[in-house]
Amino acid sequence: MRQLFLWTGRELLLSRCTEQRWTWEILYIEPATGSTCWVSCPLRSETVGSTVTAQGAIAMMVQHLPADCGPAVLGILEELAAQGRAGAVLGAVVAEGCHGWAPTGLVSARPS
Repeated sequence: MRQLFLWTGRELLLSRCTEQRWTWEILYIEPATGSTCWVSCPLRSETVGSTVTAQGAIAMMVQHLPADCGPAVLGILEELAAQGRAGAVLGAVVAEGCHGWAPTGLVSARPS
């Protein structure tokens, strides 16, 4: 996780490149009600789980990082692609959703 680029909006996100357009293919942390936060999938339809501590959210995120996602490339998405590293992680997300990252049974549909 330390090899990735951290960026924030309403959520806490990680990217495989350091400049905009950041990658959007790794789990992210988003606030929920009260002090709860969700660790969610980039497709926004599934979640790994929720926790009430930042440490718990980070631990969930680290546990489910794809092995081949880092380190971040200094530059933009096209520079990541030039190294032949763009698309591998995202392809798994599109094909399998979060199930490509998490042990069976851990991922659930996002509550409404």
